[in-house]
Amino acid sequence: MTVPFVGGFEITRVWDAERDVAEQTRRVFLDVPEICDSPDQCSDDVDLVLIANCNLDGKDHLEFALPGLEKG
Repeated sequence: MTVPFVGGFEITRVWDAERDVAEQTRRVFLDVPEICDSPDQCSDDVDLVLIANCNLDGKDHLEFALPGLEKG
């Protein structure tokens, strides 16, 4: 990993528009995260959702954040 360790949380769900990317991400985190079929599933039964969009300008963040925000 290229970032310092931060403890106290776990990554439980992952989604990507390209499922193979989600599967690769899951393997990086030792097969712990569940792969979701849609971004709105990522906000089920969690306290925080991280929207990481490393390749684009972030214009779709509200679209991805809205389901979790609506769930409260």
